[in-house]
Amino acid sequence: MVLYHKIGSARTALPLPVGRQVPAGRAVDSLERVCYNENTQIILFLMSGDRPQIGVAVFVIKDGKILMLKRIGAHGADTWSLPGGHLEYGEEPEDAAAREAEEELGIKIKNIRPAPYTNDIFEKEGRHYITLFFVADFDSGEPVIKELDRIECFDWFEWDQMPRPLFLPIENLLQQGFDPFGDEK
Repeated sequence: MVLYHKIGSARTALPLPVGRQVPAGRAVDSLERVCYNENTQIILFLMSGDRPQIGVAVFVIKDGKILMLKRIGAHGADTWSLPGGHLEYGEEPEDAAAREAEEELGIKIKNIRPAPYTNDIFEKEGRHYITLFFVADFDSGEPVIKELDRIECFDWFEWDQMPRPLFLPIENLLQQGFDPFGDEK
């Protein structure tokens, strides 16, 4: 990572490790460059902070219930969510949903089908995501927490008895009136 210091038309590059505090008091996770304008104010140019990231989340259904997990150690900590994560470069969204279910809880899913998406702005954390939702049927495996730094616990819940508080993308999805069971109830 490089920190650019600009005065007039000259620009001086200064190394800046990822995660370092910058004078505005903002921790930088994915810094491309920081520039000073003519008033010596800092202007941040972030590789991913300026554009939304793509998240995926999957409603895993088994015996009329959905699998939910309680988040820790990341944005949305202490909220209930679904298996999910970031879409990787070149990855199909459905494959990302299956990968995340296996990486987080060690389970296989099948019959993956698309659901609505949400536009999620995490004001406090300064993050913006487009979350692609999927619905899938449980296939195999015994759920176990594989990402101990991100998941506190998990359980199966009936749709009308989901735990609270919910992760922002799920709250936004509920505002759309979405029901992962559709006409199956």
